[in-house]
Amino acid sequence: MTRLTYRDAAGAVHEVVVRQTSTGDWEALDTCADEELVIECLDGRVDGEPQAEAVAGDYVTSGRFMPLAGRNGGYVIPEQGGADAHSDRSSSAERSPHARGTALSRQAG
Repeated sequence: MTRLTYRDAAGAVHEVVVRQTSTGDWEALDTCADEELVIECLDGRVDGEPQAEAVAGDYVTSGRFMPLAGRNGGYVIPEQGGADAHSDRSSSAERSPHARGTALSRQAG
């Protein structure tokens, strides 16, 4: 089992571990005190322990655990509903139809 450690900005020690679930999948976990964050869960039918270890190693060495400056780290983009699912813009059905030709000058015939 892979165990990697790092200190966060507040100085807390985190341990990044890889484990196999009861269903055969592989998880890379970031643990600290009484918190546990699933970094990634890999399908055990497709990936194995080496892939999960690579995910854990990349997480620590690339600093993926560090929030981006000016952002609240960890924002997840929803997979369902598309990129604009949270948008305040009105749907195309609510928009008024375009006035065709109003901005174009007409050729004299």
